[in-house]
Amino acid sequence: MEQTFFDVLVDIESIAGQIYQIFAERFPAQRAVWRELAREERRHAEWLVELHLAAQEELLTFSLNRERGQLARAWREEMRHMLQRAPECTAQQAVQMAQTIENSVLEKQFYEVMAGKSVSAAPIFTALISATSRHADRLAELEVSE
Repeated sequence: MEQTFFDVLVDIESIAGQIYQIFAERFPAQRAVWRELAREERRHAEWLVELHLAAQEELLTFSLNRERGQLARAWREEMRHMLQRAPECTAQQAVQMAQTIENSVLEKQFYEVMAGKSVSAAPIFTALISATSRHADRLAELEVSE
């Protein structure tokens, strides 16, 4: 069965959360930051499930071209590779990997394909976009020592 675009987005958020949880376990000095980021990624995945339900009820529309769907699937595969590498990362590599995730073109743009007819969908879009931006800012401030 082919996964929907939303399924791919949920996978992406879930994988990011798994990566951040690995970093929380590996780097005790930054554990609180990594746990919070992991928790937020899980929340993002839950929000995307809500949006998917809204789309099924036709309360949400989204414009998706074939290229964006392929890009999302390719990014998910890259993130799966990152998940495999995460247990071996140094603290600095962990921050760099997380910055790559949060600053990716896909992470910044894939929520922009949606337009809500539902009043409840709009705040979710806004929250997802602003949370991604906050994650990137937080990672830029994270101090690590090897």
